[in-house]
Amino acid sequence: MRNPLIIIILVLIPILFANGQVSTSLRAQPRILIPINTSADDGTDLFSTGGGISFQGEVGMPFAQWLYFEGVLDAGFLPVNNVGNSMQTISLGVGAGGRYVPVSRLVLKGSVYGGGEVLLYGDNTVLVPFIEPAVDIDFQLSPAFNLGLGSGYRMAFGNGGIAYQALSVSVNLVYNLGVSTSGARIETTPDLAPIYPLYYTYYDTNPLGTVTILNGERDVLKDVKISYYVPQFMDRPKPSGVDTASLRSGQQVTVPLYALFSNDVFGVTEGLVVAGEIHVDYTWLGKEFSRVEPISVEVLNRNAMTWDDDRKAAAFVTANNALVKSYSKNIAANIRGDSRDVFDLNFRIGMGLFEALTLHGTGYVVDPASAYVNLSENLDAVDYIQFPSETLAYQAGDCDDLSVLYNAMLESAGVSTAFLTAPGHIYVAYDLGIPMERAERIFANTDDLIDYEGSVWVPVEVTLVEQGFLEAWRVGAREWRETSNVGTEGFYPTHDAWKTYKPVENPTGELVFLPDPDEVMDAYGSAVDRLIYQDVTPIVRALETQINRNGGSPPAYNKIGVTYAKYGLLDDAEPWFKRSVSGRAYAPGEVNLGNVAYLRGDYDTAAARYKNALKTDDDNTRALLGLAKASFELEDYSSADDSMTMLAVANPDMAQHYSYLGTATAADATVLRASTAASKDVYGWDD
Repeated sequence: MRNPLIIIILVLIPILFANGQVSTSLRAQPRILIPINTSADDGTDLFSTGGGISFQGEVGMPFAQWLYFEGVLDAGFLPVNNVGNSMQTISLGVGAGGRYVPVSRLVLKGSVYGGGEVLLYGDNTVLVPFIEPAVDIDFQLSPAFNLGLGSGYRMAFGNGGIAYQALSVSVNLVYNLGVSTSGARIETTPDLAPIYPLYYTYYDTNPLGTVTILNGERDVLKDVKISYYVPQFMDRPKPSGVDTASLRSGQQVTVPLYALFSNDVFGVTEGLVVAGEIHVDYTWLGKEFSRVEPISVEVLNRNAMTWDDDRKAAAFVTANNALVKSYSKNIAANIRGDSRDVFDLNFRIGMGLFEALTLHGTGYVVDPASAYVNLSENLDAVDYIQFPSETLAYQAGDCDDLSVLYNAMLESAGVSTAFLTAPGHIYVAYDLGIPMERAERIFANTDDLIDYEGSVWVPVEVTLVEQGFLEAWRVGAREWRETSNVGTEGFYPTHDAWKTYKPVENPTGELVFLPDPDEVMDAYGSAVDRLIYQDVTPIVRALETQINRNGGSPPAYNKIGVTYAKYGLLDDAEPWFKRSVSGRAYAPGEVNLGNVAYLRGDYDTAAARYKNALKTDDDNTRALLGLAKASFELEDYSSADDSMTMLAVANPDMAQHYSYLGTATAADATVLRASTAASKDVYGWDD
């Protein structure tokens, strides 16, 4: 009997240690044996009803869930009639079968197995072959246990015929191996992209990849929930947010994966591969299971990005970086206090910050390994962008590095920015926050400005940082016109991009020496003066040509004076205003001379000039307002009130705006005086 025991062990070992993805089970079947067609020579039945028990081990095939193979060990007895003794049987066999699950929990099985059977009767022992077809009906009480009924038809052969035949009826007790720990057969197929640390907050609401879940079990899986987890950089698993109420046998579902990374991931300065996990929680036949699938996660360095979405560059615009913010705000504050305020404040801040980069020695350097012109065409290629503080430290960068730096400085100073793109190139625009109609009153030529959604923007080719702001503006405007004319332009406001790609603060590591603010203001002032004379000179020349051709007149002289005055060139404007009133009464010229005196703080002269204008044009609103302002500064409040009373009749809106100058248009003039008396502007130049 030792040989049969060895065979039994060899059969059961692969069953007991089978892979968890292969269904394995042990089955015990107490059964009743009913002999059939077994008659003695006298025609009487040879055997009567007996019994026994059968042990079966089953191994399902992963490539065909309906197919299984089995090993069988059973023992039984059949009483011999009229003798008072029984025939004992011990059999060992192998077989194959198929199963079908018509509804959840119900398993129908059919199999055929055969082998050798030892018949023991008295002192006689006979080994005979046998075969037995069988059917079973099982009900799954839980994933690990089944209970059912079975029936088989045993035929044992001997002496050239049938030794005996018996019908078996059994109760099935089934234990499914490994189910209590491994759970259902589930296949997970992840499709994951590398992690870009810069966008670690982006992955909280945007998928970093997907996983496909296949139910390889014969039953429905319910309440399937998927989570993603990287222990090194996450505090807890992040649910996918897509719960599957039920997953039928053989059904698969693809769900997105999200991650809520800690800011530790932003410390990755060199790419690495870390351990990750995909968690699959589900309910199977009333029992909850949790499966953890190990995965490898590639984490790139924190400067990495791809150009599949140009808005991603906004995440590098770290406007709150301490170095960038403090320096930019300092420059902006100096510009706000500068008297050369002929241009819009935002325009001048952009000019000053650009000149600061020029003085800093920041240069344009093309990185062949990560040039935007190449990588922007390959949406999956990984580029490496410098943070603003890094570009300041290195004093060099390519077009995307310099664009990020300039945008960060502008945003730190409170000026909204945008990325502009052309095929193979990226540059910058910043918002003046004014409509085009106002820009037309400030700039001699608005062709170099962008009208975007009702606001005026200044395009800047930041790679020309070594050539100064005016050239960078001129070239940026030309690039915008060329691309917008053919529809290849891109305009991405930084604040809109931040809604998706939030900026991440990176600490300033390197020691950076920035230009002295006084030097910056000198360079800024020179740039302003160049721009003024660049705008003014052609206009004045054209007006002088008209005077030479048509002869001089007060309006012609006054117009040249206004051209200079609009740009703050009061010394150049004053002689032309004086020529306009020389030997004759001309109200606009007198108003403008009053404005020059007022801006210089000579309020007596200003008041006299405004009065001269009113002698010729008694309802001239600029003269009335100017006289009220000059009288107010001279503390002649009575005259100021009189002028404001007349202004309220001539131009109520203007009078309301300057109501602090008198009581005729404001119920509480004292409060308004205290809050607005610091204004020293003029309403405009009378042309």
